[in-house]
Amino acid sequence: MKKNFLLTLFSVLVLHSAQADKGELISFYFHKDALFELSSVAKVAPQQFGKYELKEAPGNEMRRAAGNYIYVDETGIYLKKNKLLNISREEVRENSKYTVRDNYIHGVVENDSLPVALDGEEYYFLVPAKTYLIQNPGGADRMMQISKSRYAIFTYEDNGYYSAIIVDFVAGGIELKEISMSSTGDQSVEQIEKKEVKEPEGNGFKTYILSPTKSEWSSIIFSKCLVTYDSYSKLAG
Repeated sequence: MKKNFLLTLFSVLVLHSAQADKGELISFYFHKDALFELSSVAKVAPQQFGKYELKEAPGNEMRRAAGNYIYVDETGIYLKKNKLLNISREEVRENSKYTVRDNYIHGVVENDSLPVALDGEEYYFLVPAKTYLIQNPGGADRMMQISKSRYAIFTYEDNGYYSAIIVDFVAGGIELKEISMSSTGDQSVEQIEKKEVKEPEGNGFKTYILSPTKSEWSSIIFSKCLVTYDSYSKLAG
């Protein structure tokens, strides 16, 4: 469930599939034992705490207009953005939980009201939504510090293995990166010596369970296989 949500949220294939030169699709995850090769931390350095806004880029106009931010604090690293929801005039009339006064709807968010716009028979409003990339404490999820400014967030998936995204704190902002691997070429999974291969079933492509060594994490995955998919600027204050 968590994996599918993140894939939808970022509109990219974060870690789970790549296309080789011949068009072959693979999926991959990391074995829990491989995480012991990295340094686990509960939270990032306090100087990285703050609010970060999605940068202007082609295709980001709607996301920025709706509000799309990353927050970093003692509780973890999380995305906060507005979801557009609606409710019918009939529902507001018949359900005492909701009231609309002076272009604000009450009852959607506890102890608060939200600006609302009426279009036909529907009221529309934006509701802030928070999604943690990593929460402290993180349960089965793990955050590893790769360098002074780079962290790898490992998410425990339903299949018992881990997916990962990379959070890079760059000058004045954050870059979110996926790990991109394929069956051949410079990003080939074949470079990882210890791996388990699960043959295709219903999904039609092989699944690799990777157990990189400390050297392979450094020289292959974190050096050759990272692709930036979103960039954020740190806001003052």
